[in-house]
Amino acid sequence: MSVVKMSKLRLVGLAEDKNKILDELYLQQCAHIKSVEQVEGTKIVSHETEERELAEQISKCKSAVDILVKVAEKDEGEISCSFKHFVGQEKNAEKMNKLVGEVTDYIDKINALYNKIMKCRSEQLDIVPMDIRKLNSINLNVEKKTLENSASETKKILDKIYHSLLSVTETYIFGEYERLEIKSDSENDLFIPFKIRLEDYNNLLITLKKYKLVITKKDEAKGVVEFYYSFKRAMPEFYKEVQKRIAELEKRITEYEAEILSIYQKLKGYLPRLNLLKIYTDYLSYKLESIKAEDEMCQTDSTCMLECFVPKKQVANFKRHMKSKFSALVISDEKITEQDETPTKLTGDKITSSANFVVNMYSVPKYGEADPTFSVFFFFVIFFGFIMADVGYGIVLTLIGFLLAARSKAKSKKGGSAQHLWFLIGIGGMFAIIWGALFGSYFGFSHSDIDFLPEGVMPSPQNEPIPLLLFCLLMGVCQIVVGFIMRGINYFKHGKISEGIVNGFAWAVCLIGVVFWSANKLLAFFNLEIVGTVGDFFTMVEPAGLIIMLTGLAVGVIFAGIGSRGFTKFTKSFSAIYGLLNLFSDILSYARLFGLMLSSAIIAQQFNMIGMEMMNGVVGTILGTLVILIGHSFNVAMGALSAYIHDVRLQYVEYFGKFYEGEGVPFTPFGAQLSYVKIVDDGRN
Repeated sequence: MSVVKMSKLRLVGLAEDKNKILDELYLQQCAHIKSVEQVEGTKIVSHETEERELAEQISKCKSAVDILVKVAEKDEGEISCSFKHFVGQEKNAEKMNKLVGEVTDYIDKINALYNKIMKCRSEQLDIVPMDIRKLNSINLNVEKKTLENSASETKKILDKIYHSLLSVTETYIFGEYERLEIKSDSENDLFIPFKIRLEDYNNLLITLKKYKLVITKKDEAKGVVEFYYSFKRAMPEFYKEVQKRIAELEKRITEYEAEILSIYQKLKGYLPRLNLLKIYTDYLSYKLESIKAEDEMCQTDSTCMLECFVPKKQVANFKRHMKSKFSALVISDEKITEQDETPTKLTGDKITSSANFVVNMYSVPKYGEADPTFSVFFFFVIFFGFIMADVGYGIVLTLIGFLLAARSKAKSKKGGSAQHLWFLIGIGGMFAIIWGALFGSYFGFSHSDIDFLPEGVMPSPQNEPIPLLLFCLLMGVCQIVVGFIMRGINYFKHGKISEGIVNGFAWAVCLIGVVFWSANKLLAFFNLEIVGTVGDFFTMVEPAGLIIMLTGLAVGVIFAGIGSRGFTKFTKSFSAIYGLLNLFSDILSYARLFGLMLSSAIIAQQFNMIGMEMMNGVVGTILGTLVILIGHSFNVAMGALSAYIHDVRLQYVEYFGKFYEGEGVPFTPFGAQLSYVKIVDDGRN
């Protein structure tokens, strides 16, 4: 990954060509338009009211499109459209606005009907006496809404409405459409079943007798007593009125549901015009972008001027194309200054760019800053894989990650953060397979549990925790060293060579020296012994490590104030010494890698042990298998969540804190805001 170099261009043309110039920029989709400082004798026109009205109109159109796509149950993807046809959508404005208004009205009606249905359900629930409903730990038997004929087309349509259609509206709708289950016994008596805790049973005998609650089942093992509340037996004089009221409410609910189905069918009638609505929606976005671009321009009665950023590699073609269209257009190169909010465009391969969203969640890199995406990708997947460190878990995460990434891409043609997240988890799963093979862990089982499983070459986290803890700290040192190197590169990019050496590379060298000098000492302190070439290497580099460490430390502390003025030159040295404490604190934060990996491994082994001990007989084998499957499913889910959260924290706090400034402006080329339409060449001259 790298930050694309930008050129700042100034375009001056005839006022009469203004709209045509903007159209060409729109089609080129490579120019990020910036605000122009007003020049004496020019004017800047504001369209604030029109922009606000257009934004509201676009929002309504997109909501209508989303609703109709849900009704259609499929999305045909991008619509190819010539620019001539695209900009001619103004003639459809009245029809499209009317369509959007009608669709919105229908959705409002559905929302109102749902609120009425929930009000009826609430009234049914209120029939139950209040002191019965307030009994401690009562769990009223509630089930999801079902229809008498569960296989009917009516139920399928209602389900689509409940779970799909209204999910795209902002109006509050109950997530689960539920009703109180009211049953009838052999005497045609309405009753409501519920449960109460066994320990509360003796304390509630008076209440039970008062309301004639009938015991249907007493489960000592589960510690509950099941009752049903009978309207007829508890309140015979009120029974008929209750029965009548419930029937009235059911009839009203049925009528509301019929209205919803009727509206749903009417919405289907708009599907033939869905593509037209999509084109019109993007046309409104085109209008809004064009108006905003005009706000950034300086104008006189005869000329117009705008400035934009174009990727340096595209400048030659951009100039050639624009001058071929407008002979009077003057394009000049301008110097990029620190006051310019130069946009950042990142480029890279498809694999490492998946870490782009992790970086952007923190902040977009500032233009001219070293792009951290590749290093974030590298450390993220290594740390993620280390935390999971199991071949079985890695296979599961790899399959889930890549499948959900493909699904996210299919749903959103332009991809998105969800696609990148799942793809990154898939890559992390592959590294979990590698680490798992090194540790010899297969769904928590190892060679000591099953003979044919390969043995691991890494120390056991349970039996040899200290070597692994030191290894995690070493991985932390490696990332922090890279962070200091990135800091030095950032200084170099701005021409501050001496600051880059002192505040960046010197500290990286110091940490490398610390590793070489302290390796043997730490091994001796923890009674660890490494024989062979590695041990000889640590012994050989120990004196050199001390020299490297002291040299880097001296340069970093003594010259810490370089580039500063006055008394700050001296105070910077004291700040650098104090910063050593924070530095070692940051290194210790990487111990979380070992803690998370160890907890995941122990949980996996415990579920295996419990499940294997239960496997006596057919029933025991089934139950034991279920325990293992459920346990590992839980461990994978929670482990992956913890791995992601703590991995991201290490990137943001310990790593980015060393060099990353961020707060950049993303490169947003004029004309790149289309959601549904793909403009094709229409052979315009």
